[in-house]
Amino acid sequence: MTRIIALAGLLVVLLTAYLLFHPAKPSQGGLQIKHRYLLVTVEGPPEWVENHQFSIRWQGQVQTLPVVFRVAGAGENMRLGALPEIESSLIIGTTKLPVQVEPATEFRVSNEFGVSFMPEPGTHGDVTALSIAGWVTVSPKDQPGKTSPMAGNDEFLATGKTVEVEVKKLLVAGRVIDVPPEQ
Repeated sequence: MTRIIALAGLLVVLLTAYLLFHPAKPSQGGLQIKHRYLLVTVEGPPEWVENHQFSIRWQGQVQTLPVVFRVAGAGENMRLGALPEIESSLIIGTTKLPVQVEPATEFRVSNEFGVSFMPEPGTHGDVTALSIAGWVTVSPKDQPGKTSPMAGNDEFLATGKTVEVEVKKLLVAGRVIDVPPEQ
């Protein structure tokens, strides 16, 4: 819970900083949140990652991980993330998605302290647009997350860049799940 509160606070600080350095002119349309993304990756020792296949079932279809979920707009009141680690599940809107693995192994599904604000083209010339991406990892049960809420600013910014790069790679590869806003 502390991670989530710290992450929410950091989101506000980063969004405020972005708006201060990229303000809309009074004659312009302002700020648009184009998408909300949730990056879901598998992290761990290379041999562990290679020997296990993780998946979820989304709308009747099996989707292997890694994947990125995409919600149009700000996705207000839309939950995107991991449930408590003991449940080994994602939460997308109101849908609980248990993570499956073959062959069986103990693993954790956890929210990471990494977020990205990705500049996007606006709907028209007088709009500044961006997308926001969060990160969830699937990793060995005894492996701590990739990041820490105690991370310094430099580490947090570097993690944000990593999230942005990974989201873009998955978008190009077509590993995206579009989520209806009412999900």
